[in-house]
Amino acid sequence: MVDDASTIEIARRQGRAELLLELMAVRFGEVPSDVRIRVLNGTNKDISRWMRRALGVWHVQDVFREERLREELTALLSDRFPDLADHRWSRVENADLDELQTWLDRAPKATDSDDIFAVTCAEQLFDQGHATGFDMGCLQGFLLKFCTRKFGALPAWAEARIKKARLPQLDRWLALVFEVKELVELLGPAPADDLQPA
Repeated sequence: MVDDASTIEIARRQGRAELLLELMAVRFGEVPSDVRIRVLNGTNKDISRWMRRALGVWHVQDVFREERLREELTALLSDRFPDLADHRWSRVENADLDELQTWLDRAPKATDSDDIFAVTCAEQLFDQGHATGFDMGCLQGFLLKFCTRKFGALPAWAEARIKKARLPQLDRWLALVFEVKELVELLGPAPADDLQPA
């Protein structure tokens, strides 16, 4: 026996799906049967996303553009890279429209999945680390090691700045660490409170 909460949730979802189909009929004219089926079988999250999109596109098929790109990329990746790591599949599942399009554009020239997904040095290190159990802390650790080897013992502010950094900043620093001559060229100046005498 289905409980009352489940019945209510199913009825709500069905009502939202019908509302979306009405909106599509008003905006785009006749709604094709494959679109009707997709909407009626969509989750609440899908229906909400499609409703927002339906208000901003000119053609009914554009409402599902993200899903089509995801399906196309999934098929391409399954065919060309059958042993693709789980974290890459997760990226595909969570990607937005722009990311999906970018990856599809890169795919024809790609010799491996790194050519599709990893753009920057830090992303490549992160992806390699992700596949072997490393995390963001390891990227920060790499940078700390590189800086220590190049500049000697690091001041506390430099270590703290590196440990607080996120992927885009780490990428910039990893790309520059072997090109700069001074630590401040890489990380910027020390905080003012570190410059005052004790």
